[in-house]
Amino acid sequence: MARVTSRRSDRPGAEQRLGQLAVGIAAGALLGLLTSIAPVISIIAIGALVIATWIGLAVRRRRMASLAGMVLGSGLFLLWGAYTTIQACSLTSNFCGDANVVPLIAFSVAGVSTGVFASIVSLRRP
Repeated sequence: MARVTSRRSDRPGAEQRLGQLAVGIAAGALLGLLTSIAPVISIIAIGALVIATWIGLAVRRRRMASLAGMVLGSGLFLLWGAYTTIQACSLTSNFCGDANVVPLIAFSVAGVSTGVFASIVSLRRP
């Protein structure tokens, strides 16, 4: 009996990487949502994701799309949170007790920029 083998390589195709990216973005958004429940734990987790993404890019991991999506999704959620905080606090006389949103903005920009860069790299890899 002849054995049929597929010519699939162990590298995911572009469609599979796009699916991994979408799942990663959804998971990252959920992680960003966790920020409102447990801010310290989720900020540490998002920071670890950003570091893991840069390490993964440095060692050229093949399956970076889901990790890139998680960083992008959480960064976008944090950016949205910073925007809504600025909108809400700008209506008060003392900006919500002189709230400092700069760290949140910086952290969200780091997440979004890392996620976009890693997404482009992971989707362009053969």
